[in-house]
Amino acid sequence: MRSEEVIGKAVLGSDAQIIGKVSEIEFDKITWIISDICVDLEKNVMETMGFKKPRLGGIKTNIPVTEISAISDVVSLKKNATELKSTAKRV
Repeated sequence: MRSEEVIGKAVLGSDAQIIGKVSEIEFDKITWIISDICVDLEKNVMETMGFKKPRLGGIKTNIPVTEISAISDVVSLKKNATELKSTAKRV
C-alpha cells in the first residue's frame, strides 16, 4: 500500500469511534521503517485523550503503528481513545 492511499483515511478506535484522519506518516530515518501515523484528532476526542482544546485549529497526535490492527477503507486501531492516552504523543 502506498502512503497516498493511507493519508486522509478515517482512524477508528477499537470501539468504532472516529478518532480522526491520517494526515502524515512518519518513519525512522535510519531504518526507513514506518514508526507512527500522524492523526488530526476529532474535537470530541481531544479531551478524551487528555489534550486541552485549542481556541483555533486542531490537535495532531502521533500514534505508533504497533497500535494499528488493520487498514482497509479506514485505519482500525487496537485501542479506543481513552486507552491511547498513554501511547499517543502530541505533535
